[in-house]
Amino acid sequence: RANGGKTISEKTIQPGRRAASLRQSNVHGDLSKSFGITAAQLLDFFKKLQMEHILLQVALSCGYTAFVMYACKDEWKDRLQVSTLAVSILGGFLSFALVFRTQTCYARWWEGRTQWGIMIYACIHTAQQGRSWIRDEELAEEFMVYCMIFPYACKAMLRGNSLADENEEGDELVANEMISREELNNIV
Repeated sequence: RANGGKTISEKTIQPGRRAASLRQSNVHGDLSKSFGITAAQLLDFFKKLQMEHILLQVALSCGYTAFVMYACKDEWKDRLQVSTLAVSILGGFLSFALVFRTQTCYARWWEGRTQWGIMIYACIHTAQQGRSWIRDEELAEEFMVYCMIFPYACKAMLRGNSLADENEEGDELVANEMISREELNNIV
């Protein structure tokens, strides 16, 4: 494999971030330059939200409100105005459910972040141990490179992709001469 005379520290990029975002920090530019988000990714995000379902619920709610406000008799409006206790109880329940769900999601996110940090620490520790125990310099260097590539491969697998996919950092790793194209294609 061609090393290009570079040391590992010159070639590494931070897992989870694109090399381009590390080279250029553009906070006030467009989203694709600042955060690596493209219009297609935003569209996919909103498709996953099932916007049709949300918009249907909003339209039904607006229609029901308009029906009650304009088509029903005034006695219905009076009954709705005196039902503040039921609305406040229901509102309290919904706010509790929302807080509970948010807390659960945050706990899951925090657990994943903690486990990811443990994995990164294990990769660093493994690379240090390999450097200490492997006497062949070339083999030790190759072992360290594979330890650095492991988190990228894990991230790609968690996303359901291959490291060689265009949305992952495989091409950047090849461009930085950390691995060859054949090695990239062999990584699942």
